[in-house]
Amino acid sequence: MSAWSWFVIGTFLAIYGVLALLALRRPLLARLAFREAWRGGLQTGLVVAGLALAGMGITAGLVAADSTEASVTQNAYLSMGEVDLTVTGNGALFDASVADRLAADRNLATGIDGVQGGLDLVGAVADLDQRASDTAVRLYGFDASRQRPFGAFHLVDGRRTYGDDLPPAGVLVSRDLADALHAQAGDRLRISAGASSAEVLVAGLVKLEGPGAFGLGRTLFAPLGSIPSLAAAGNQINVVRLSTPGDGLAGIAAGRRSLPAVREAVAGLGVPGLEVNEAKAAQVRQAERSTQSARATLVTMSLLVVAAAATVVVHLTLMLAEERRRRLGTLRALGLSRSGLVFLSVLESALYSLAGAVVGVLPGLALARYLGQVAAEAGAALSGSESTGYQLAVRPETVAVAVSLAAMLTVVTMAAAALRTARFAISAAIRDLPEPASKGGRRWRLLAAGLLAAAGFAIALAGGGAGRVLGATLMIVGATWAGRRWIEDRARYTLAGTLILAWALVVQATTPLSSEDNAAFAVFFVGIVVSVFGLSLVVAANLALVDRFLALVSPRLGATLRAPVAYMTRRPLRTGLTTGAFGIVLAAITVFAVVGGSYQPDYARDSAGFDVIVRSAQPAITLSPALQAQIARAEVIPTRLYLGRFLAPNSTGYAGGDSTYVPLYTLSEAQLANPPLHLSTRSQRFPDDASVWRAMREDPGLVVAATTHVDDTITMWTPTGPVHFTVVAQPVYAIFNGLIGSPRSFSGFDLAVSGSTLLLAARPGVDREGLARAIESELFEQGVTAHTFRSEVSGYLAAIKAILAVIDTLMRLGLAIGLLTLGIAGLRAVVERRRPIGVLRALGFSPRRVVGGLVVEAILTAAIGIAVGVTAGLLLGYLVVTSTYNREFNVDGGALASAIVLVLAATLAVTIGPAMRASRLPAADALRLMD
Repeated sequence: MSAWSWFVIGTFLAIYGVLALLALRRPLLARLAFREAWRGGLQTGLVVAGLALAGMGITAGLVAADSTEASVTQNAYLSMGEVDLTVTGNGALFDASVADRLAADRNLATGIDGVQGGLDLVGAVADLDQRASDTAVRLYGFDASRQRPFGAFHLVDGRRTYGDDLPPAGVLVSRDLADALHAQAGDRLRISAGASSAEVLVAGLVKLEGPGAFGLGRTLFAPLGSIPSLAAAGNQINVVRLSTPGDGLAGIAAGRRSLPAVREAVAGLGVPGLEVNEAKAAQVRQAERSTQSARATLVTMSLLVVAAAATVVVHLTLMLAEERRRRLGTLRALGLSRSGLVFLSVLESALYSLAGAVVGVLPGLALARYLGQVAAEAGAALSGSESTGYQLAVRPETVAVAVSLAAMLTVVTMAAAALRTARFAISAAIRDLPEPASKGGRRWRLLAAGLLAAAGFAIALAGGGAGRVLGATLMIVGATWAGRRWIEDRARYTLAGTLILAWALVVQATTPLSSEDNAAFAVFFVGIVVSVFGLSLVVAANLALVDRFLALVSPRLGATLRAPVAYMTRRPLRTGLTTGAFGIVLAAITVFAVVGGSYQPDYARDSAGFDVIVRSAQPAITLSPALQAQIARAEVIPTRLYLGRFLAPNSTGYAGGDSTYVPLYTLSEAQLANPPLHLSTRSQRFPDDASVWRAMREDPGLVVAATTHVDDTITMWTPTGPVHFTVVAQPVYAIFNGLIGSPRSFSGFDLAVSGSTLLLAARPGVDREGLARAIESELFEQGVTAHTFRSEVSGYLAAIKAILAVIDTLMRLGLAIGLLTLGIAGLRAVVERRRPIGVLRALGFSPRRVVGGLVVEAILTAAIGIAVGVTAGLLLGYLVVTSTYNREFNVDGGALASAIVLVLAATLAVTIGPAMRASRLPAADALRLMD
């Protein structure tokens, strides 16, 4: 287990261990706490259900994160098969005898059990019989005579082969490539890689097993003898693959032990430029890093659900304290200390919390499987690889951490709330009178406020972006608390809430989503919570204005609503907590509705006026006069098909490693002056897109990258050594799924396959889809593919929406928690406000008006929560999409409206029952009821 897991579980055990010891020492209080929880009935059920939803959310988030990492890591092992080490010339071809000499080296016999020369290329493949083609196909050339240590290829028809029994020109194709080409056994294929080509026959379709899983995508497996034109008659290779004893981690460890001997053997060959790489270790390491962003997202969203549940706990604490005030006052009069009251509340909450956390485990595991499966399929669609399924990884320590977090956070929250509710005057509580005005305590208040502000200052200095948000919030709260004597309450709350919201927005706007990706998620999480908190303070402080506004608009409506509005106004903290439960979740839903809306395509802008994108693994694309007549404008972008080592240390989403395919798009000077694409995120040192392109013309080390974070540094390798680039921007969509640079940027990559990308603008009236199909039909023998911008963007957006759907599912759990809060409040209203209801009934209020008042109060509470959450979400979302992603502000109205309608409809559903029950309470009985 990690140190973090030990800390969380240890803290949980310490807290519950202390509570258990105190319960043994004070059995009377333990019995009282258990009795109150047991006698709660439906109320206890609702509380446990709300906390179970929180436990379900955090369990789903943590398990889905673990499972995503396990699935991606397993895919890395699967894609490498039995290959543990490789020897390459960083793209250069070298003599095939290198593999023979390494295989004959006796010093490697103990640590290496397989040596094989091969080719690792990328190019285009055309099916001459099906008249279909595909570019960016991985070519896995292997020495069939030395394939056995690396495993057999598993064919879909049940056969197995090591390649030595294939026809002379026979090759194997992955199922993904076969689906793209509609290929069948016996089809004739043409392989194109720059100026070289070869014609082969499909001998079989390969499953994603053993060596057939290489690349996890569109791959062609060819014995070197079947592609002599690509391998200089079998005398030239560009990779030597080495296998070590053991699978998985054992193979990586064995490779690391053999590494010095292999490097010594390679150095003794006398062939310059050769390097030994830990290929499998690099692939696995990058796979583990690539899930960090997904983990941060899932955990952040889960913690927002827990934060919503924490407001439920505080709300419940305040309600129970008010309901039991007379009984608690009697206990205090009989000698129970204030700390005893706090312990009673905390112990009761511990029972609720632990029950909810445990109940939420199994539903959380089911939700984790669903979320992970959706995320895995979306990730495969974005990366262009074949989905290999999803591996649900349920680690005992992860489940323990989830239970610990869900239980511990709510207990700590309850303890903080109980400290406040335990302060009451005993005589006033016994007689059920209002608390007397506080006298004295000014020094203690100033001391506490000063300590709070000092703690906030320390956190702001040491805690990064999230620390600045949280620390400044504590400083503002401490300052306004200290000014309680001199500033009227409404002005204090309004000022504090406004300052907290403004500061959270400032920090969010100035935190880039670049090298500190997880830090940006922390700022986002803390920013949502404190923004909603600040807005809730402002609304709660000015709630009386609602009463005045309603009276001005309609005196009759104002009279009807005066009672519920007055009740909410008298309890601003409780109102703020109820609205906060909705606000936190709706703020997150709104932010992602804005993010989703910002991905609504503007095809005319995002495509720079082009309609069709044509890709080829050959340096030139020549269209017939008939096709040229349908084209109004064309731009050719020379494209190098790089395949080799790729390192981006601060980016977590790119499948880097020792054999990474990266297209290198070279823009001419004219294209840099008038770029054929639109940018999205850019470095904060550039005020606009034009300044980015100007800087790229002057500095060849600056590039635009689709899948690497802005301001990250990329390292790639050529035969002359490493080449470094700095990412200054990202394109609006990942259609250009590589690096975009100037002519000087990629001048050292001459050995990469020379391809081309052609952008076409169709003439008015020309069918864009038909034009793309006509180009593919005419040029399929060259391995050309053509797609409309609209179709490529639509596929990309479908994957983005699937990822956003995962987040939305977690947030709906938070909405359910908020609705349970209203249900609890409705049940408590029947008991807590029986006397006021009895007075209203005695004064002539009809049952229907009582029902209307309670329902309107609930709907008004939900509406305030909606307003707070949506407002905070729109503000944060605007900053995220404009400052961080450089996109236009837009809102996915459907997603946001569905959440709002769900809240309002469910509010009515959970409130009407308790309201009807309260309205049927006889006035005389209500006035006589005693605790």
